Amino acid sequence: MDIQTAQKQFPIGQKVKYFPLLNVAEYFHVGEVRSEPWEVCGEVVVAITGKAGGLSVEHLEVFEEVDGKDNHS
Repeated sequence: MDIQTAQKQFPIGQKVKYFPLLNVAEYFHVGEVRSEPWEVCGEVVVAITGKAGGLSVEHLEVFEEVDGKDNHS
C-alpha cells in the first residue's frame, strides 16, 4: 500500500485493529490512528494508540462497530 492510499484508508482518528501476527486472526489490539502515514525502509507505517512506534499498515484493518458495540465476541 502506498502512502496516499494509507492516508485515505487510515486517517487520524480512525479506529483500527492491529494484528501483530498476520496468521493469528484472534489476536489483535484495537486502537486509533494517531499519525499521518510515513515510510520506513520501504514499508508504510502509522502510529496508533496503545502501541509504540510505527506499525505497518499491512497489519491493520478498519475496526467496524455494530450498533455502537464492537463486533468482536
